[in-house]
Amino acid sequence: MITENNFYDYDAKYISDKTQLIEVSKDNLQFRSIVDLSIKTFNALGCSGWCRIDILEDENFNLYVLEVNTVPGMTSHSCVPKSGGFDGLSYDSVVKKIIDASS
Repeated sequence: MITENNFYDYDAKYISDKTQLIEVSKDNLQFRSIVDLSIKTFNALGCSGWCRIDILEDENFNLYVLEVNTVPGMTSHSCVPKSGGFDGLSYDSVVKKIIDASS
């Protein structure tokens, strides 16, 4: 996530069109580590359906789970629909996948 500010604050999250979600190659080892940590966290907490897991990475590339959001935002500025866009999914397709996963 790249913002104009030092923090991912209200303006960066909901207002600014300059906040960027950066796509990372799925072959990237750190990406795989983040996915693995996310799945382990999801399962360890007994989550079902879907959620957004916020992970921080320090300067030594260590990963830390910050929070699990079981009702993440779905606005045009939100991470979930934007992430789906990296896989070529429309907003409606993302919503359908969420509904299917929650059934």
